[in-house]
Amino acid sequence: MNLSKNKDKTSAINIRLRERDLRQLDRFARRNGWSRTYAIEELIHEKCNLHTGRPPKIVPRRKEKPAYSPSVELLNYKQVAEECQVSVSNVRKWVMNKQLKVVRLGHRLVRVRRDVLTNFLNERFG
Repeated sequence: MNLSKNKDKTSAINIRLRERDLRQLDRFARRNGWSRTYAIEELIHEKCNLHTGRPPKIVPRRKEKPAYSPSVELLNYKQVAEECQVSVSNVRKWVMNKQLKVVRLGHRLVRVRRDVLTNFLNERFG
């Protein structure tokens, strides 16, 4: 059985079990009256406490992204610039300064929601 910590010093553990290790694990579980799964969990917990002094790291599930609503109109930088009667570079500056929130649809694909633009213009030019 190979139990070792990750390189980033977290308490996550890599486990590689061979048939011989599984037989030893089954004997260990039977001796203590546990199931194989519970024995594995106990062994991991014991090894984590030996090396780090804390229980294993629990990673929470990611939140689901909100569903896309086709009723929301998305504008590109050029359309926003035309509507505000400014240059595209001004729109980019607003986005870089986090004055105008954008929706990222990919690595380079960026859009501005119509309602966010309306709120931005109302706040800015009231």
